[in-house]
Amino acid sequence: MRFASNRDRRMTSYRTQQGHTLLVVMVTGMLITALALNYMAREIAAAKHHRIHRTAMQAIQEASAQLEIAKNIINASKSTSKGEVTVLVDNADQPTPIASTNVYVRSIAGAEGWYELSSVVDAQGVSKTVKTLVDGTKTYAEFFAFTNTVPLGVYGDPGESFPGDLHSNAQVVVNSPGVTFEGDVTASQGIELNAAAGVNELNTTFQGVREGEAPEKALPSVADFRQIVDQNYYVERDYQAAIEIVGTQVKITKLQAAGDGTYNVISDLTLSLPSNGIIFVENDILSLKGRLDGRLSIVSEGYVNITDNLVYTDSEGNHAFIQYADDTEFLQASACVTECEASIEAAHKATVAAQADYDAALATYQASLEPVDSDPIFLEAQPVDSTNLNKWTTDAIVIEAEPVDTDVLEVQPVDTITDTQRTSLRSAVLIASEELAAAQAAETSAQETFAAAQEGLDAVLANTGETQYIENPTYKGDSVMGVMALKDIFFTGDVRSAFELNAVLYSQGGDILFEGLRYSIDPNTSTITDIYIDKEFSKESISGAGAFTADGMIATKVGDYGFQKGTLMFDPRLNLRAPPSFPGLAHPEYSAWEVVR
Repeated sequence: MRFASNRDRRMTSYRTQQGHTLLVVMVTGMLITALALNYMAREIAAAKHHRIHRTAMQAIQEASAQLEIAKNIINASKSTSKGEVTVLVDNADQPTPIASTNVYVRSIAGAEGWYELSSVVDAQGVSKTVKTLVDGTKTYAEFFAFTNTVPLGVYGDPGESFPGDLHSNAQVVVNSPGVTFEGDVTASQGIELNAAAGVNELNTTFQGVREGEAPEKALPSVADFRQIVDQNYYVERDYQAAIEIVGTQVKITKLQAAGDGTYNVISDLTLSLPSNGIIFVENDILSLKGRLDGRLSIVSEGYVNITDNLVYTDSEGNHAFIQYADDTEFLQASACVTECEASIEAAHKATVAAQADYDAALATYQASLEPVDSDPIFLEAQPVDSTNLNKWTTDAIVIEAEPVDTDVLEVQPVDTITDTQRTSLRSAVLIASEELAAAQAAETSAQETFAAAQEGLDAVLANTGETQYIENPTYKGDSVMGVMALKDIFFTGDVRSAFELNAVLYSQGGDILFEGLRYSIDPNTSTITDIYIDKEFSKESISGAGAFTADGMIATKVGDYGFQKGTLMFDPRLNLRAPPSFPGLAHPEYSAWEVVR
């Protein structure tokens, strides 16, 4: 136990207060120092971050600048005659640099003609990569609709979407409210929303690029195809043509005008699809129809009449696109039509085979009626010595020998074909003829059965109402068709009431119209002034998957004429695989660039 006086207690209290004050001063100093150090650290970090950000931006700017240089090099290297880009290489595994740039090219596997450009720049230790996608062989098949001299008018139902790109070197006019454009919409003379039809910004959706002052895109000439076509698939200017596609074969009928409105058949050939995929007709194609299992471009320097369905099928007869409705009667009728189409194709192949057998048997028999086709035997007579042999003398008779003919003597070969053999060959011709007639009758019967089934489907469609046109999940093919004409492409009155079209249509100097539609255009404003009908054309529906490019108008319905309903959709496969040698744009097209790291 310890006791202290009052003075001792006061001294202790004073010393304690001094200690507390010193402690407060020290703690305060430490706090100020910490705050100062923290502030300095933040400033240093901010400065470093700003420097890194500035360096990164410089790297991005430099990378994007290199990308623009590479684009200019690519554009300058474009070969418009072949549609190739010389600096774009087909190498997906090993990116290739473009000379004098930091840009590397890599082809995209499974996407024909598409490439990735990657620009890599290292600035003061900061590396940035900027990339863009380039369609090195963008063709007119990748436009869902394209017009050159006439405005492109767009009509649709509320809520309808338009896939694929639209372009007009004139105007694009949206005439229906509530539609959505999934692809790019571009025009050289503006994009108009038809206010009189109730179209405005609020009820029209543009999901892709919308550009009303886009550069014009010139239409290439179809004449270029003349240089690459195989002679067997070439029809000269003196003739017209009728073409029917049957799976992997094509029937080309060469016709010549008789002068009375009819045509004489000059030749009628059934061939396999051309190896380069091109059929070229210097004149008009009077009829085009069929079912394609393969890749094909049909080119005409005249006009083209589409007279029946043009559809894609696979080796099993499955269509690439089908009508669908949740209706039992419709599904049954549709299945019947598909089966009948397969029967027609099988019957046609049997007819072609029977025709070949008959032609071979007939040629063998005809050859047996002619002399044996072998080299004749020639004997050459030698001249006689007239000094020794021209006279024989007896007592009263002088015999003068005739001069020997020194011409070559020909001895004909002996016929080695017996009458029995000829009779056998003749019997083979008769049998082949009967088999050919039976095959032709079977094909005619299959066509009649198909026509009846199609009429039944048309009747069901008329009562079913709206159907959907969709991709067929059972389709296993990869067909694509281009139809190119210097002049108009017409849907004639011969097409069936429920018409189906799978193709890319390209009219370099004309229109794509239903037969009988005509119009006038103001040359100063490029606007349509008058539309009139000189032949009645009214069909139930059109269903199609493909694309349309025309110098002039594209029209499937005007008022009460044309196809009264239906669905036209863009075939998305066209972005990756166009018809053979289809016309391409003058320059590649690029996506917006993006920083990937």
